[in-house]
Formats: sequence, C-alpha cells, structure tokens
Amino acid sequence: MNLTKLIAISAASITLSVNAQNSHSHHQDTHSHHHTQSAEKQNSHQSEYAESMHQMHSGMMAATLEKDPDASFAKGMIPHHEGAVAMANIQLKYGKSPEIRQLAEQILKAQQPEIDMMNEWLKSHKSVIATNALEHTKAYQDSMGSHNVMLEGTQDKDPDVAFVKGMIPHHQGAVDMANIQLKYGKNQKMRQLAQEIIKAQEAEITFMKQWLDSHK
Repeated sequence: MNLTKLIAISAASITLSVNAQNSHSHHQDTHSHHHTQSAEKQNSHQSEYAESMHQMHSGMMAATLEKDPDASFAKGMIPHHEGAVAMANIQLKYGKSPEIRQLAEQILKAQQPEIDMMNEWLKSHKSVIATNALEHTKAYQDSMGSHNVMLEGTQDKDPDVAFVKGMIPHHQGAVDMANIQLKYGKNQKMRQLAQEIIKAQEAEITFMKQWLDSHK
C-alpha cells in the first residue's frame, strides 16, 4: 500500500471517529436539555415559592427591630401580606383546583388593600419608643419560627397542595403577629386591623385544613 492511500484511509477513519463523537455528544446534550427543561417545569412553582419566602422573611426580620409596637406590626405585616399576594399569584399561575384558585383570588382582594392602607398609615404615624420595646421585639422574632414550615410545605410537587401547605402556617403567622399587636399595640386603627386579620385568616386556615384532609 503506497503512502497516498495510507494517508487517505487514516483521514477517513479520523473523520468517522469525529462524526461519531459529535453525534454522541449531541445526543447527550439533547437529553440533558430535555431533562433540564422537564426539571424546570416540574420545579417552577417550588422555586418561585422559595424566592417569595426569602423576600418576605427579610422584610419581616427588619421590622422586628422597630421600637414602636404599632409601627413594628405594620412594617412586619406589609411584607407578610406581600408574601401572601406573591403566593396567591403563583397559585393562580400553576394551580388547578377551582376552590384553591378562588381562595387565592380572595387573598389578593383582601390583602392588597390592607397593604396600601398600612403604607399610608406609616407615612403619617409618628413612632414612639415603647418602654417595653424588647418584649414585643422578642415576641415578633419568636413568631418567625413558622418560616421553615412554610418553605417545606411549598415544596410539594402538587401546586395546589404546595399552596395550601405553605399558606396554612403563613396565615397562622399572621394570626400570631396580630395577637402580639393586640397585646402591645396602642393605635386603634392597627388594633382593629389585627382583629380583622385574626377573624379572616383563622376562617381560611380552617377551610384549608379541611381541603387538605380531603385531598390526602
């Protein structure tokens, strides 16, 4: 076999080898891409809930440092309500249950106006440092213990169940905060809001627990 033929055969072998490697690599990349897309689709509501939880928790922790109990309540409840609004929008994006979608719409209708009201109230409120500020500060910080329970609940693969499992401890957290406001707060408008939150959210907690029991 002369040198020219040997070079030609070698070149052809290299070309076939490279094409085979490229085909295998393309197949792996395509499989990886489809797997990633599938994982993203499956986990999209979970990741969005996790992000909303993080943003809410940061704002609430900052509010616990407020020395005025009424301002502390409002500054903490605003990000807490914003968290509920974010969760409700995620439910409307991914959820299928008519009952739970209706609950999400109900939460949006109730809590966004309360956010607006608290923001307006804070603009005109003159904070007063409470003599027992450390007490309400500690009480609010202790009430944050449900954060991990909320986060765990929202990681359910079923978006409807994830919403309910996250919203039950979320609502309970609001009830706990409202009770702290009634114990330490002085402003009548914030005390009235606290009472309204307790009444509305305890009723929704009962509904969600019943729904969850029927969907096990």
